[in-house]
Amino acid sequence: MKKGFIKISQNAVSIQHNISKLNERGVATDSIFIEKKFISILSQLKKGDTIVVSALQDICGGMKELLHLIEKLINAGIILESADEYNICINPDDTKTAALIKSLNLFRLNITAQNIRTGLNKAIDNGRRLGRPTGMTTEMSLKIKQAITLYQSTEMSIADICRRIDLNKSSFYHYIKAKNITRKKKLSEF
Repeated sequence: MKKGFIKISQNAVSIQHNISKLNERGVATDSIFIEKKFISILSQLKKGDTIVVSALQDICGGMKELLHLIEKLINAGIILESADEYNICINPDDTKTAALIKSLNLFRLNITAQNIRTGLNKAIDNGRRLGRPTGMTTEMSLKIKQAITLYQSTEMSIADICRRIDLNKSSFYHYIKAKNITRKKKLSEF
């Protein structure tokens, strides 16, 4: 069955123009989805359906997303047609086209991974240390000292202290454990 997709963000005149375009492609008006995102209609498509889109740029934000989406449609057995200037038709039964799309998507993933590895190696060669920095910042050190002082000299709860100083509770607990600071007993424990 032929179904259509039009992105809802368009004005009324554009939507009416695109409905006419899809009608010319054999899509009945009652089979046209007018939605914000293409992904929201995928669950309503079945194997053997043909989805005609008014424009490729309405279904994706770039080549990466387009290749991924086409591969998903091919795997689901759904034909994709565009009514825009690209005028493409991708049929899952056309094994050469399906293989080409899958290969292009895999190529894109491999190039991305290779570029990331190259960038990381270049950063290491230039003496950059990668990963999470070790140690504490001066600001964090001051917050911890202030929290310890409040903890040892007042009856404030750890939650109140951390809220007041804008300190993460787990960081505070980690620090007092690492420095073997004796935890106070709650009043309910006496």
